[in-house]
Amino acid sequence: MKDIMRGAHFRAVDAAPAPHALVATLDAVAAREGVRRLKRHGLDMLAVTAGQRLLDVGCGTGDDVRALAGLLAPGGLVVGVEPSEVLLAEARRRAADSPLPLRFAAGDASDLPFSAGSFHACRAERVFQHLADPLRALTEMIRVTRPGGRVLVLDTDWGTTAVSGADRSLTRRVLDGFGDHITQSWIGRQLPGLFGQAGLTHLVVVAETSWSREMSAATERPCPQLAAGAVDQGAITAAQARRWLDQLAEAADNGTFLWATTGFAVAATTPPGSS
Repeated sequence: MKDIMRGAHFRAVDAAPAPHALVATLDAVAAREGVRRLKRHGLDMLAVTAGQRLLDVGCGTGDDVRALAGLLAPGGLVVGVEPSEVLLAEARRRAADSPLPLRFAAGDASDLPFSAGSFHACRAERVFQHLADPLRALTEMIRVTRPGGRVLVLDTDWGTTAVSGADRSLTRRVLDGFGDHITQSWIGRQLPGLFGQAGLTHLVVVAETSWSREMSAATERPCPQLAAGAVDQGAITAAQARRWLDQLAEAADNGTFLWATTGFAVAATTPPGSS
């Protein structure tokens, strides 16, 4: 918890005191069954086929780029764009021996380095919650997607987070403080409206909840993350954060702990002539 409390945040991965700890966080989140289910829904919603070109905005470690590239061969291509040099290097390292049709590029969601209509489909996962201007990013995704192509955004709605096992008043302060710590903490529920505002059509919305009743190495990370964000926001003290986490650990031991949060996948079609 110490490293996270020193201000590490996905808004500025390369400036974090321990950026590679954030890589581990990405891997832990991707392993959650609720996240895996949401990814599967998203893949169905994109409806990509072999030979197409796909863009993954904010690709992180590139795991989804590699998975998607296997579906687009032969003749297709998946491009992952990522602003963090640390994550971009990790994505390239993980794909170094891959024979799949993929590549990575440096770039920002608000100003994608591609010409209009370059891709058949475009996706972004757990990116919009960190953006100051989500509509600008969505407009950019639409711009680089062909008319009639698919745009998909998957993201967490931190306002849906539920935690059981600790003092109720303190838990409320932690959750509210963490929500204020995230740039767009309600983005999951806001995505359908954002898509409509951007002029996308044939909207499809799916929600999946990740949850756990254990504080194991694989599942305990969300609660320290919540506490750290609340501390950074000034909603609670470090001592209160430790007390809250101790209460949750005790609850896990006696079977009364629960953590849950919901993610949304929203997909739609770009209108004719949008690019």
